[in-house]
Amino acid sequence: MTVKELEERTGLPRANIRYYEEEGLLSPKRLPNGYRDYSEEDARTLEKIKLLRRLNMDLDTIRLIQRGRLTLNQALFSQLNRLEGDRVSIEQAAKVCRELSDSGVEYVALDPAPWLKALEAPARPAVPPPVPAEQEPELPPYTACHYPWRRYFARAVDMALYDFLFHVIVLGVFHGYWLLEVSRLTNALINLACFALTFALEPLWLHFWGWTPGKWLFGLKLRDKDGEKLSLADARERAWRVAWKGYRWTIPIWDLVTMWRCRKEGLDGFESDWDLGWDRRYTVEERPGGARLGGAAYIAAQVLFCAVIALSVLASYLPPNRGPLTVERYVENFNYYAGKFGYDDRLDRDGTWQDDRYVLKLSGLDDLDPVFTMEDGAVTAVTFCVRSNEDFTYIHADHFPENVGLLAMTGALDIGIFDFDPDGWTGLWETAAVPYGSFTLDHRGVRIEQRVETRGLENMGTAGFWPDEDSGEAPYYERTVTISLIGEG
Repeated sequence: MTVKELEERTGLPRANIRYYEEEGLLSPKRLPNGYRDYSEEDARTLEKIKLLRRLNMDLDTIRLIQRGRLTLNQALFSQLNRLEGDRVSIEQAAKVCRELSDSGVEYVALDPAPWLKALEAPARPAVPPPVPAEQEPELPPYTACHYPWRRYFARAVDMALYDFLFHVIVLGVFHGYWLLEVSRLTNALINLACFALTFALEPLWLHFWGWTPGKWLFGLKLRDKDGEKLSLADARERAWRVAWKGYRWTIPIWDLVTMWRCRKEGLDGFESDWDLGWDRRYTVEERPGGARLGGAAYIAAQVLFCAVIALSVLASYLPPNRGPLTVERYVENFNYYAGKFGYDDRLDRDGTWQDDRYVLKLSGLDDLDPVFTMEDGAVTAVTFCVRSNEDFTYIHADHFPENVGLLAMTGALDIGIFDFDPDGWTGLWETAAVPYGSFTLDHRGVRIEQRVETRGLENMGTAGFWPDEDSGEAPYYERTVTISLIGEG
């Protein structure tokens, strides 16, 4: 029969039928075209589920009955005890409410002590067990799931995935090269950010899917007291309790001591601090492959994380703007590399030097604004020019602005993540025949033309240019570097 016919037969809405299928309580046959074909047995199964749900029995218990791990009599005995207890508690509350109302006492004069005593839970009525008294019925497991290491590694898988996501976004999308800086503060901030991301996303997993990726791999099922997925508010509350009571917000030493204590309590059969008193049902459903699958997934997650970090590092060296470059896009590339490689001067959006530059001033050079050559709205060449001024004592042939400008221009080239080689680009002046003189050098689709004019200076090689007192000329230095596109190289 079709799902519509099944709805009419059982009186259950389609959403409920689909949900019971997702929970594994119903397994209809699939036709060659992919449609479900429900049998009479499926209809009877749904009616049984409907009946037991009307008795307020949770899905976990129904699942245990279906799998033969719990008899129907045992389940009904447990449920009847619970319902009778609830009934007596409700009747007692109604009695106290009636008597309190009849007393006519006002809130200001209310003495709560005798009424609280009257509300103390009375003894539950005796319910005859379905088995001989000497046999203890097997009840569904409602208490803690005592697998501390499995739970730890499940969370480690989740945190590795979130760490991976954080690095991909920061490095791959926003080119956050600062993420690669090795410092205690940077590492602490990264760990805290990934930790916060973990506990921001976990409630969404638990509420909408019922698992987290790590919990699913290790078969750790978490449901509320009714066997349903956690509400969003409950899932959020639990996530924050885990962050504090389980990890102490990664505060050094304290977090390790707390996690070790939680492990011991789990092995001793106690509820975790973040689940205590919430009547959550934390059970294990073995996956094909068992713990080996979870272990392999954990290792794979760590390998994937390391691989992505490596790729993200490589991607962070690529210019943020690729393809034809306008002046503004070129400037963004320039300023990106200037920050990445520690060059302090920056360009404004129109391609002129910012007023707060100081590196070239201190070096004894006056730097002219770059000159851009355009074709069809795209930059095809950029020229940098520096000249000596009256404040210099010597000229060191520093090519930092040209190096940064060259890297910015590579955005217009078709170069991939694995063959970019930033050191190869910035080292071109070292491979030139006359690195501190005039030369022309072609490299992978870019031409570098350097023209140097000097008077009254002596070339000291790597030490730069020093005034030549014997020349009798006023010292003068001018270096013009043009970086232009010449096509694929």
